[in-house]
Amino acid sequence: MARSSSPTVGTATTVDRPSATDAREIPLDLWLRPDAAVPCDEDLPLLVGSDASSERVVVRLDGKAVSHAALYRHTYVLPGVGDLRVGVIGAVATDPHHRCQGHARRCIRELQEHARATNLDVVVLWDERQSSLYEQLGFVRAGREILHGVTRWDLPDLLGPSRVRAIESRDLPAVRALHERELASTVRTPDMWRRLLAVPRTEAWVLERDQHIDAYGVLGKGNDLQNCVHEWGGSEGALPALLAGIFARRRDLDEFVVMSAPWKEEASRAMALHGLAGTLGVLGMIWLPEAPALAARLHQLEVGDRNHDDIVRALFDGAHAAPFYLCGLDSM
Repeated sequence: MARSSSPTVGTATTVDRPSATDAREIPLDLWLRPDAAVPCDEDLPLLVGSDASSERVVVRLDGKAVSHAALYRHTYVLPGVGDLRVGVIGAVATDPHHRCQGHARRCIRELQEHARATNLDVVVLWDERQSSLYEQLGFVRAGREILHGVTRWDLPDLLGPSRVRAIESRDLPAVRALHERELASTVRTPDMWRRLLAVPRTEAWVLERDQHIDAYGVLGKGNDLQNCVHEWGGSEGALPALLAGIFARRRDLDEFVVMSAPWKEEASRAMALHGLAGTLGVLGMIWLPEAPALAARLHQLEVGDRNHDDIVRALFDGAHAAPFYLCGLDSM
């Protein structure tokens, strides 16, 4: 069937929140990634899993769901400021036969209104296709991360006997503690940790010294972030040893990308000792429901006549940017 570019005459369009039963009947796998290795409910358990606590929105034509989006709320601990209420939007998908009709736009707008109504401070999403839709809805490409491309041959002097091993359930309290000691981070309950680390194609590794967990790293996650260490924590100087240990355990891997928060300067220096220079990347797309209010709260700048986009860039990209970073597991 050819894809329609305009709504069918006489159809009734509605936007609503699906019940748990309705949500399970939405064919997200078919709409979003029909050839994906991991189903959406397993790939994004906190966002669209069977018992997800996210805010979900669907557009219906004559009662039939044709578009979907979801928002999960994080608590982000920011030193000196307190908790930020952060929404992550994902699982934005439309029936292929009903695309280019503004349905996804309606879903996102509905979630933006929800964000305002529930006093969220920041809303983030990731856009692999670099669509102009999100920019039209006010999202700005902003935030920073450091990317290191690493091969097993970059760390030859560290490939001896390894203290790196796969994570075990008994390690979780120590790993949680390392995560919570980050300069700034999301709050995760033990149940969230267990569910996120159980996502298919996700591997977690720990670097152990004297029966103490010195660092951890997460490699891969579901359909995205394969061959990527998208979260790590602990001793920054231990990052090269952690990566070398992962290579030693994963003989089938010759290279991967490492993502780091921009403030982890000691880690960048440790990588530079091995000739590995990082590059600056963009965290994602950010929208602020009440930009002037957040700017005042963070004490980062005088708003003056700055518009929303200028405030976003000043808060998250400027010389005195707030320490804001979401790891791969935070994408839900």
